[in-house]
Amino acid sequence: MANMRGRGERAGLSQTYILEMALRLADSEGLEGLSMRKLAERLGVAPNSLYTYVADKDALLAAMLERVLEGITIPGDKESTWDARLRMLMLSTRSTVLSHPTLAPAFLSRPGGPVAVALGEKMLAWLDEGGIRGNDGVRAVRALLAYTLGHVALEAARLNEPDRTDRQARAHARNTRLPAANFPHTRRHAAHLAQHPGEVDFLCGLSALLRGLAN
Repeated sequence: MANMRGRGERAGLSQTYILEMALRLADSEGLEGLSMRKLAERLGVAPNSLYTYVADKDALLAAMLERVLEGITIPGDKESTWDARLRMLMLSTRSTVLSHPTLAPAFLSRPGGPVAVALGEKMLAWLDEGGIRGNDGVRAVRALLAYTLGHVALEAARLNEPDRTDRQARAHARNTRLPAANFPHTRRHAAHLAQHPGEVDFLCGLSALLRGLAN
């Protein structure tokens, strides 16, 4: 028997396909280029066709964020130690969110949906296992998320630069021209400061944060 479509549903459309195309649109044009009208054009349908699947742009963005978070790898509760699990989870969060860099600011500014809440529950459980409970556990979750998503936002801002080498050269030259008497440390670290932040930088800060939580 042929599948029956619900009232208002259009052949060839599904929420999964709509979200996939919405993510592609956001990846190519940024959040400022994401609109129901542009998405409908990408899909080859009238804008009204989308409202059967998503109520409005706000609901669309919320669903997009949840879809991205579904790609995060969650370690098993018996896998390694509690802090090692948190490290693996934050690493996976970084790489998953970084796969859609234009969305990074939205993860910081919007309330989380069911998938985000489930991830937070895992983090609280693992912190509890490590003796970090109550308000301390909540603060630890916030610190880990702020660090991870903040680092992603920092990386994302540099990913689409047309000429990264040129920017790094300019940054290096600018720092080395600073007065040595006033900026000795900035001049000394000019080469490193000019580099694009990446996984090595992320891991260094994450390890320091987890050590602090464990002590």
